Amino acid sequence: MRLLKYIFIGVIVCVIGSSCVSHLETENQKQTITLQSSNTNASPDLLSESKEIMVKRLKCLNINLFTIEQDNQKSQLTIKFDENVDIQYLAEMLPSLGKLNFLKTSSKDVMVSLINSDCIHRVDSLLGFSEKGKSYPADIVGYSKEKDTSSISSILSSGFIRSLLPSDIRFFWGKYPNGSGKFELYIVSSDDTGINETSLKSTCVSGDDKLYSISMTFKEETWSKWAELTKRNIGKSIVFVIDDRVYCAPVVQDAIKTGKAEITGDFSAKEANKLAAIIGSGRLPLTFLVR
Repeated sequence: MRLLKYIFIGVIVCVIGSSCVSHLETENQKQTITLQSSNTNASPDLLSESKEIMVKRLKCLNINLFTIEQDNQKSQLTIKFDENVDIQYLAEMLPSLGKLNFLKTSSKDVMVSLINSDCIHRVDSLLGFSEKGKSYPADIVGYSKEKDTSSISSILSSGFIRSLLPSDIRFFWGKYPNGSGKFELYIVSSDDTGINETSLKSTCVSGDDKLYSISMTFKEETWSKWAELTKRNIGKSIVFVIDDRVYCAPVVQDAIKTGKAEITGDFSAKEANKLAAIIGSGRLPLTFLVR
């Protein structure tokens, strides 16, 4: 992930990419997506709430010709489109949980103490922290190939390792690989900043063929929290996390008092609209998989 490291007043700068998974059914010439809740006994109320969020996401993308059938017995939502749509694109976007957090970074010095105590040689060998860690950005523990991320996460989440770490830290992987094809591992404070997907009043996308941005406006009751968070973290990173993946971690240059933030990156209008629809429509109360 090519990371831009600055927050200007009222602006968060990020580099974002995307990937797609697909599922396509054809039924009487209609494109169909069936979403199965992981909770096979999901309540009708939660399914209905999820349905409304799906409607919002689709309308954010200017998709209006569709119907959503709610099957309470199977805990499923089936979406049938009466217009031509990109099923691959929607199959990734619609089941995204939509959990949004702005988090503070933590000190990676705790990793030094672990490595010095000979506890996690395997993690160190995969991340290269003890050899190169001092040159990494303050919020990054190390970099890993995609094939090793699961192993590293399992080790770091084990009860023994967690018992040696402060209780107020968490680890998150970057969403996309950097220029070397590796993923960043961030160390983040688990303290709740009080700023999440419910804090947003609106999102919108603007730009041209070369540059697109996502503008976020916070609800008025969040303005003071955002200003205080940025004020207390001048010179440090604030980590922008969607569904437990870091999209960017820019450094705060000044307190942001406008109640606004803007995300820009080298992504297409389609990618920007997808992200805006996910974070601007609310968090799903259930988890879904494309069936």
